Amino acid sequence: MSLGSARARLIAALLTLSFLLPGLAFAKELPTAKAKSVGMSAERLERIRPVMQTYIDTEQVAGMITIVSRDGKIVHHELQGRMDFESGRAMQEDAIFRIYSMSKPVVAVALMMLFEEGKFLLSDPVTRFLPELGSMKIYAGQGADGPLLEDSPRPATMREVLNHSAGFAYGIIPKGHDPVEDMYREAGVLDRDQTLAEMITKISQLPLRYAPGSDWSYSVSNDVQGRLVEVISGQTLDVFMKERIFDPLDMPDTGFTVPDEKLDRFTSNYFISEEGHKRVDSPGKTRYSTDLKFFSGGGGLVSTARDYMRFATMLLRGGDLDGVRILGPRTISLMTMDHMPDGSEIEFTGRHFEGVGYGLGFGVLVDPARFGAAVSSTAYWWGGAANTGFWVDPQERIVGLVMTQRFPGDQPFAPLLQSLTSQAIEY
Repeated sequence: MSLGSARARLIAALLTLSFLLPGLAFAKELPTAKAKSVGMSAERLERIRPVMQTYIDTEQVAGMITIVSRDGKIVHHELQGRMDFESGRAMQEDAIFRIYSMSKPVVAVALMMLFEEGKFLLSDPVTRFLPELGSMKIYAGQGADGPLLEDSPRPATMREVLNHSAGFAYGIIPKGHDPVEDMYREAGVLDRDQTLAEMITKISQLPLRYAPGSDWSYSVSNDVQGRLVEVISGQTLDVFMKERIFDPLDMPDTGFTVPDEKLDRFTSNYFISEEGHKRVDSPGKTRYSTDLKFFSGGGGLVSTARDYMRFATMLLRGGDLDGVRILGPRTISLMTMDHMPDGSEIEFTGRHFEGVGYGLGFGVLVDPARFGAAVSSTAYWWGGAANTGFWVDPQERIVGLVMTQRFPGDQPFAPLLQSLTSQAIEY
């Protein structure tokens, strides 16, 4: 047999293996290491499992995955519980999760990639790309004949769209809490049966909560960022993110939908209350398996623990992973500084977050004492509505991640993992 023939057979065999074992044959995996070799205590890291198990035993969640790495090497990786309550299937290594607002750092990275290409400055008005947002009014109270509106002194800048100070609302806060939030909900700003361009048209016809740059409010800013990516790049958001982020970083299971052949790996999501658990989305009946028009940068992605760890590790390493550069280190440094307007604080859905600010796509630590966790002042993070969460601590060279699926998103899994990781650092 010739050398060429042998090589052809080897390639055919590898291709067959990659088909039979998707994600394994050519996947780029993060290395593992003994905790001691990177200055951590294996014994103390073992505290993570029983703490998280209590939430599974009491059926606060069906199951979860937790991962901790230091220096880009995984030192803790636990699969606990089940994929869903009904079948009792054990949690899978390649389980796919709805990450909701953990989509926000990803779309912010996508937009900042275009910033690095010189396509815009942070001081540019958003109307440079979305002119329909140029005549927006500000809500000034309720009059006898309806809302009182004032002219906005100027359009929002690209920075303000990136840091949630543009004045937009969201439409997710409970009815009656905020009049502009109610208007967003009634207008169907987050309707999945629309395009991002159609969403922008709806927003343009609604008032701002305040003058751009004067305050901070959790909002549809990341969905506006998604539309900005589309306009500036000339690609739909799903295509841009796949070609520029997911494929280069080897994140094959991250996207806006779950293909039919992967539905058996899709976890179930629940609403859990004192009355028990109610399944609100499952592989057998899910909106993630249908054709999609609305690519939500604010909360539309699904991912696996492995994929998102690769994304977070890229951030820790200053924008590069396995020789693939997504962003430059100075850009990530800029994104993880506090960009909050003076005097404003992070507060949404009735929760106030002490000691933290907001950068360009991430929550950032401002005052460690007020925050109340033993992480360094360089730490940044975000989480998702179904209690997923991650953080990056550049000073300690640590990435932590928790993946689970339950509403409401008020459980302490990510803070607990962060605390349990910090106490395991030896040097």
